[in-house]
Amino acid sequence: MVETTVILCRTGNENLMSTTALGASPRRLARNVVLTTVVVALLAAVFFGGSALWQKQFGPSQSSAADCRQAQKVIDTAQTIPAGKAARDASYKAYRAEWSKIDDGYLQGNIANYVYGAYELAEGRNLEQTPAEFAEMVELANSHCEQTIVMPAHPPVATP
Repeated sequence: MVETTVILCRTGNENLMSTTALGASPRRLARNVVLTTVVVALLAAVFFGGSALWQKQFGPSQSSAADCRQAQKVIDTAQTIPAGKAARDASYKAYRAEWSKIDDGYLQGNIANYVYGAYELAEGRNLEQTPAEFAEMVELANSHCEQTIVMPAHPPVATP
């Protein structure tokens, strides 16, 4: 806050008078804070309300029926991953070839997450995915397809 003082002198009299600070008074500052908060809240409401309406109107991207069938085929194939490393590597290359036929990138990502988990388990590693995360992944994949994609839960890793 910048403070200035104006000195007024009268002839023959040494009366000095100072003025208040130039700048925001506490009352004006409080009003500006309140107005700024209201404007930010309104802008946030418009943004989030608009986003919600957009999602309601247009929803997530819709995959073609062919993409959804291809996704289900990839998932079904991931149910039987070979145990041997060489066979598993060959299976993975075949999976990648089938997976690349899915055009919808969002669906492709969810399918890749599912199959990644299946291969992790096939290699004897623990899956770092909670049941809630798995359910969310299945829900996201199904939000792109009109028919339901069936993703069986991953079996737990067999302890040697």
